[in-house]
Amino acid sequence: MGDFMVKRFHSTTWECRSTQFNFHRLDGGRSDDGVIRKVLLQTENLRAEAVRVDSLLSDLLPYDIVRRLRRAEDIDLEYCECVTVMFSDVPIFSEIVGRVSPFQLFAILEHMCRTLDAVVAGFTVFKVETIRDSYMIVGGVPVHMGNQLAAEVANLALAMLNGVGTMPTVQEHRLGKWMVFEARVGIHSGPVVAGIIGTKLPHYTIFGDTVNTASKMETSGEASRIQISTAAYQLLDGREGFKLESRGLIPIKVGKLETRPRKP
Repeated sequence: MGDFMVKRFHSTTWECRSTQFNFHRLDGGRSDDGVIRKVLLQTENLRAEAVRVDSLLSDLLPYDIVRRLRRAEDIDLEYCECVTVMFSDVPIFSEIVGRVSPFQLFAILEHMCRTLDAVVAGFTVFKVETIRDSYMIVGGVPVHMGNQLAAEVANLALAMLNGVGTMPTVQEHRLGKWMVFEARVGIHSGPVVAGIIGTKLPHYTIFGDTVNTASKMETSGEASRIQISTAAYQLLDGREGFKLESRGLIPIKVGKLETRPRKP
């Protein structure tokens, strides 16, 4: 299993540079100050709009990909020898769906996504997609992190467990006292192929057995626990701050794997 070179991640704000012009009338006189002010105002508006557009694009695509698209570069498929993929969901959510109104359901999901998006923003990972209460996260691509990728995703998983667990249920969303939000997380490390799908609404995604195995780690796990594969365990074993224990062999569709639920 190969490692990537460690590269520092810097959050960068797009800047739009405008060229200053002097406006002259055909008869040799300078144009009115009002015209200059109007042009400068329009330039500032264009700059602000460009920043907003780049901010939206950065929510859909990794920053490095946005920068390359700006330069009209082709984005080829990338084979990554080792990344760490995480899936999370809230198991009780399927029961909540049948007990609340669509308006309540929307409010719950909106609150949950705001909470978890704020958590994800604090880590060097990429949110591949969100479907209802489910999150798919990858660490190690497109930002290569070397041996740090598994630890970064594992720390994110712990933060997400805490974020979901602190969400109000009874008071704010008028749910029964037995309805407690608990996240369930699955993690696996391995190779993937990464690239962009689509043109009108491009989507950066990853494919490979690593994705399928990470998904099975989640669905076969338990609420308030983080279940990781042996491959992820090997990247985390010996690192401070993680308590790992073996769960033994469990049957999943991709075969039998020894898993290790991480205790929060």
